[in-house]
Formats: sequence, structure tokens, C-alpha cells
Amino acid sequence: MDARTLYQSGRSSTEARVVELCSKAAAMNSAEGRQNMSVFYAEGYGDLLRGFARSKQHCEAAASQKPFCLMRYAKAAEQGIAGAEENYGDFLKLGIGGPTDVTQARIFYRRAADQDQPDAFRKLQELERKT
Repeated sequence: MDARTLYQSGRSSTEARVVELCSKAAAMNSAEGRQNMSVFYAEGYGDLLRGFARSKQHCEAAASQKPFCLMRYAKAAEQGIAGAEENYGDFLKLGIGGPTDVTQARIFYRRAADQDQPDAFRKLQELERKT
């Protein structure tokens, strides 16, 4: 079973194996492996601690190899997928794979928060406090 199938299965018992496979792929300089590790660090998947610096590092490496990796998030966010909207907001806010754009991050956080993503609502509030 490959990492993508394990991840999509949603079974918590497979999380460590998914991270292991994607980590190995990333270590072999696989753009897809790096993209997956970027998501895992951004979300705190499995036993990984949330780490936006590491997420950014993996995402930028993937995007430099294959720009479509970052574009997958953008496309999913544009299609209204709440989790993608929140993650793409993170990437915009932090400048992952491109320039920092807090205005656009706010838009994607709002869209995700409107779909009851509690972390997106919290992140939106944090941005509002900073401005």
C-alpha cells in the first residue's frame, strides 16, 4: 500500500507508516514526498509537531522541483475545500512557495472559517489583532 492510499484511508494506526514513507520519499528528493511532508508539518499530522518552518522548507523544495505541488493547494482552495483554504491561507501568510500576502491569507481563512474550520477562525482572529 502506498503513502497516498494510507493517508486517504484516515486510519490513525497508519499515520506513522504514512509519515515514514513520505519522509523517505522526501529524503530521496521526491517533490511529492516533500509536498506531503509539508502538509504533515503544517497540520501536525501523526506524531509530528506542527512546524511551519519545516512545512515551508518542504513546500518550497517541492515547488522548486514541480510548481504544480503548490498549485494543488491553490486549486483545492479555489474549489472551496475548507482544509485546503486554511492551509493555503497559512502558505500565503508565511510566504511559503511565494511572497507573503496577508490580505489573501485573510480571505482564505475567512472562507475556511465560514465552513466551520475552528483553526481558521482562530488564525483569522490573530490576523485581525495584528492589524
